[in-house]
Amino acid sequence: MIAGECAIKKGFRVIYYDAISDSTTTPQMSAFNDMEKEFFPLKGEYGVAFLPTVEDAPKNSTEYEEAFCKYFNEISGEAIKSPYDLKFKLNLPFDILDEAVYNDNSAHGHKVGGSSDFCQYDPRETIEQQKKYDFQLLQMCSDFRSDSTKIMWGDAGICHFFINSEKLKNCDFRDVLYYCDCC
Repeated sequence: MIAGECAIKKGFRVIYYDAISDSTTTPQMSAFNDMEKEFFPLKGEYGVAFLPTVEDAPKNSTEYEEAFCKYFNEISGEAIKSPYDLKFKLNLPFDILDEAVYNDNSAHGHKVGGSSDFCQYDPRETIEQQKKYDFQLLQMCSDFRSDSTKIMWGDAGICHFFINSEKLKNCDFRDVLYYCDCC
């Protein structure tokens, strides 16, 4: 699977139910042919339990990079635009810099809302796209172990659904950005 391949608004939909009944929880897999079922990322049906948590901005996020660069530039008198600019200024091996700057905090995991984790990049590349799709409706990560696979997006990837927060308040799910990428 190529990053960005799933960003096309085709082959997915988000359905809002204002009330849940037995008929709304009936599996819809019968609409798929055998090959589609085989390659479908979810290998079963799973319940969802919501637990409120607080998380910091992950170190691979735009918000973190901007804050890091601003702080570094203020205290050092240097001018960097990305933490990776330090590789050249300090002549650090990439793996040491990556560990020190990025890997301490992660946004990985299944979640509604919160910070996003990406295998490759945020599909909302422009400020306009980030404003248009400013709320992460759902993040679902691949979930596998050596003895079982429950969810597999490509090659151990992550799936996202983004929506505009005002449209979410109005229960308007007609314009949702779906994106999945993998390692």
